[in-house]
Amino acid sequence: MISNAAPNRPGDKVLPLLAIGLSTIALFSSFYNGNISAIIIALIGIAAGASYFLRSKWFFLLIQLWIYGQLPSISRDRETVLDDGQRITVHQPLLDAGQVFKYSIGLHLGVSKGSLDLEVNLVPLGFLILFRLLQSGALIGSIVRIAQFRRDTDLSDIFPLEGKVIRVVTLGSEKHWLLIELGQTVQISMHTIAHLLIRDKEGEIYRPGKAGRVSYLVSVPDPGVIHDGSNRKDQFKFIDWGLVSLKR
Repeated sequence: MISNAAPNRPGDKVLPLLAIGLSTIALFSSFYNGNISAIIIALIGIAAGASYFLRSKWFFLLIQLWIYGQLPSISRDRETVLDDGQRITVHQPLLDAGQVFKYSIGLHLGVSKGSLDLEVNLVPLGFLILFRLLQSGALIGSIVRIAQFRRDTDLSDIFPLEGKVIRVVTLGSEKHWLLIELGQTVQISMHTIAHLLIRDKEGEIYRPGKAGRVSYLVSVPDPGVIHDGSNRKDQFKFIDWGLVSLKR
């Protein structure tokens, strides 16, 4: 479910609104062209956008179906003879659910009675970027548990830790860092720390209920220095690795 604790950030609405708007336009044009695959993806897109505003647990599944469903593009050109003997080439989509803006690359194959195009629509890859930003933003308000990863370190006695996600942060060029407020302060190198920055080692976005992921743990002496743009990495100190999981 989309976190009820997440703030109402205007940017979060961009992808759901695009899904509704582009799918509505595509739905009408697809009915006219008789493109069944495009009609199905358009209906999924409208349902995905609506589910976001209804705060439904189905949003993330539906929006991914809408995005990935637009990637493949298979079509063919067939030569047809009209009643008056004139020959024309008709472009027929076999599987093409790309909406409004399409930029495809792929193969053009000659087959009997025409040609076959096997392509990938690149535009939905931009939607995937928006999806990841929305996915990480939905974690705000989630409860994080940090277990010990490395044994016999100077910080062994501070684990396990729990905290609450309060912000999504960019460090340098790395997005999807999470600023967490700890449930209780800890002493690290003679400093009292109440906040940490965490990020999955592989850059993946955390999912509630999944097993702990090896993650960077970075101390934040003063959360007030963190801003919405790109923050300098040298302002913060890496302290250890941890196994991070999110409670459902």
